[in-house]
Amino acid sequence: MDPIFSTFHAIARTDVGKVRHRNEDAVLLLPEAGLLAVSDGMGGASAGDVASRWVVESVQDAFSEDAVSPQGLRRYALQQGILAANQKILEYARHQGYRSMGATLAACLLNPAQPAQVTLCTLGDSRIYLCRAGKLTLLTRDHNVKNEFAQQCAVKPEMARLLTRAVGIHNEPLPQWYDVALQPCDRLLLCTDGVSGPLSDERLSQLLTRQAPLEEVADGVMAAVLETPARDNASLILLDVPEVFPPAITFPLDLCEEAKILESLLEKV
Repeated sequence: MDPIFSTFHAIARTDVGKVRHRNEDAVLLLPEAGLLAVSDGMGGASAGDVASRWVVESVQDAFSEDAVSPQGLRRYALQQGILAANQKILEYARHQGYRSMGATLAACLLNPAQPAQVTLCTLGDSRIYLCRAGKLTLLTRDHNVKNEFAQQCAVKPEMARLLTRAVGIHNEPLPQWYDVALQPCDRLLLCTDGVSGPLSDERLSQLLTRQAPLEEVADGVMAAVLETPARDNASLILLDVPEVFPPAITFPLDLCEEAKILESLLEKV
């Protein structure tokens, strides 16, 4: 683990659930790069497990060379990983004749130049929550028909949860970006809807505020999911923010300028 990120503690869990025969979720824990991600495959028989695996693999490959750099470069790398996975899924689905192959993404990028700030990126309905001082807050927005179109027209219940954004369902994926200020001892939860669906916010808050080692907290959340019918795969990553933030890294001016230019391109994709 790179020293800039070594004081942050993260752990991942995934489970096939009680009904599915195959786990179509994928998790990515890349502590040396300060990168965390969960992905939920879509399509069932249309290789959802392949789609989610390609998403996390493409994102990981995008960070294989220089993980610790200005945040603009890191955001651009994440975007390139998303674009690579999107193209790979589209081509494979077209070749196989699949109509619904794709995957969600919820990713968290720690910031080496501003350790008290993180960048979040989502596509679909995998979520990121903040647990702070006993209060749970949803930081992200589900990209589904209900949230995108309910204000413009009436949405039928069977259509409400259909995803409007994901990796592999459009020629140009449109990730949503968030910059979030952290406080000492915050806790972040990244999860697929196999966790957020069966567990209410109140139940999640109870589980995440337990005074226990992070491994036990993660196991407790997964155990609570499996106490429900658990009809879906379930995956989560927990990240604990340290009591004292590490010193910020100062990057050369020319590298920072390059980061600004590349980051500005994200809004145009």
